[in-house]
Amino acid sequence: MLNPNPIVYLKEGLKSAINEMRSNGISSVFVVDTGRKLQGIVTIDDTIEAIKENKTLKDILIENYYTTDKEAYLQDLIPKATDSKYPIAVIDDENKLEGIISRVSVLSALV
Repeated sequence: MLNPNPIVYLKEGLKSAINEMRSNGISSVFVVDTGRKLQGIVTIDDTIEAIKENKTLKDILIENYYTTDKEAYLQDLIPKATDSKYPIAVIDDENKLEGIISRVSVLSALV
């Protein structure tokens, strides 16, 4: 599990999301509120389009992603990593983002 970096706070907005993705060489980033509760994920494509259409970060949040807790077994993560286009969010009982599991780290364990 990776620390939940990079993340964007909902109040930071679209340009912060783009900067975070660019500086980390990634195409999506998890969005949290000020209490670090997971709000969703955004992609670079949606974020760029939202700027053109004068939308907000909240308008483009994707809520269709997988989550797990930090006690999950690898074999339980394999179907999620295979089925998803996004990293898997590690959350606690209060929906606070604790970490991120990249799909490649799960799927490479199969080889």
